[in-house]
Amino acid sequence: MKAVFFDLDGTLLDTLKDIGEALNDALAKMGLPMRYSREEVRSFIGRGTDILCHKALGHYDDEANFHRLKELYMPLYGQYQLLHSEPYPEMPKTLVTLKDMGLSLYVFSNKPDPLAKAIVDNFYGSTFEEVQGALDNRPKKPDPTLLIEMLIRHGLTKEDILYVGDSLPDIELSEALGCQDVLCLWGYGKYTPELLKRADYVIDKPLDLIKAVKAG
Repeated sequence: MKAVFFDLDGTLLDTLKDIGEALNDALAKMGLPMRYSREEVRSFIGRGTDILCHKALGHYDDEANFHRLKELYMPLYGQYQLLHSEPYPEMPKTLVTLKDMGLSLYVFSNKPDPLAKAIVDNFYGSTFEEVQGALDNRPKKPDPTLLIEMLIRHGLTKEDILYVGDSLPDIELSEALGCQDVLCLWGYGKYTPELLKRADYVIDKPLDLIKAVKAG
């Protein structure tokens, strides 16, 4: 194994509070009555901003409201995303250990690319070789297209990597690519027996990733 690729929200960073506050404030600016709890917002996360907005709108979801909510949400989240977000305990130490083992580290996320790059830089500096977030008019995770392009840029193959994420789209991504994966249980996923069986490795805390890497 040469490299470890990470999901971002719910894997490297707990970003839920800031996402929720930006979403609720955007809905309020639209004059819509919905206000979502932490757990409700958690269920919206994982497949990108478009799906987040569609789910949040519920029966108000139409083309005009979707575009308006996204237009309001994006700058609000850009303002909020460093207010309460933080690394999960042990994650910084885990990343240092992986790099000391000679592994290259990358981020592949459905968070919009500029926001992904900004928040990773704020909390992790130059830890990662590359951070790739979602791009407009390009496929979103679990589609592996952008991840394949990353592998090509860095001279890696699917056999060289381990993908680490917290939810179903991450496992679907690794299955589509054909690489090994790790499911972390501290994130935003619905950890059903079926999902647990689909993952190659399941871990309870970041430092357990070291064992999974050695096993892989």
